[in-house]
Amino acid sequence: MTQKNSRSRVKEDGIGQDRIQELYSKYESLNYIDFIGSCVEVIEESNASSKTKEKFVRLLQSTTSKDKAIKTVTNFYLAGNGLGV
Repeated sequence: MTQKNSRSRVKEDGIGQDRIQELYSKYESLNYIDFIGSCVEVIEESNASSKTKEKFVRLLQSTTSKDKAIKTVTNFYLAGNGLGV
């Protein structure tokens, strides 16, 4: 037996639930361009590898709506917490 407790070990992306909630609260108040900027900022501040960050920033820059942008950041967050999407 290699694991001493039943807690699962997940990769931390460094965003944190507070940061995601903050982004969701900005969804209604920011225009599309400013919201994309906030999304990119969240990705850039994470502890993910630079390759992963670049991939998601490119995805964000190619989105056409705030709905698609929030979905992209949410997928990044979930994948970083071991909930692959």
